[in-house]
Amino acid sequence: MVYAGENDIAGGRSPNEVLAALKSFMRLKTQSLGPTPVYFIAIKPTPYHWDKFARQSRANGLIKTLAEARSDLVFVDIVPVMLENGRPKGIFLGDGLHMNRNGYTLWARAVREALDRSGVSAARYCK
Repeated sequence: MVYAGENDIAGGRSPNEVLAALKSFMRLKTQSLGPTPVYFIAIKPTPYHWDKFARQSRANGLIKTLAEARSDLVFVDIVPVMLENGRPKGIFLGDGLHMNRNGYTLWARAVREALDRSGVSAARYCK
């Protein structure tokens, strides 16, 4: 499981730069771990970074496209379950950035569904 890109976008990096960093990570992963699957959890929408949501969405779209082209990358789209009426649900702590228990419950469900859909047994790749 990989969660990355939120701080990069918040720090001013472009969606293409986030994609380039993931591609670099995937090259290193392939060199070291071969076909071991990587599950990329989409960059999450938050009240704190709501002004960056459009750039986050572009980065997520680029990463999803990459995942569709690679058998060892699965895009876990948590964004739809985190939004209500087009805005982040009330699943954040007072800082508007970090999730509360309800937010992590949504993530756990989405991750479990992605693992179940892929049918990949992590055990066969672990060394």
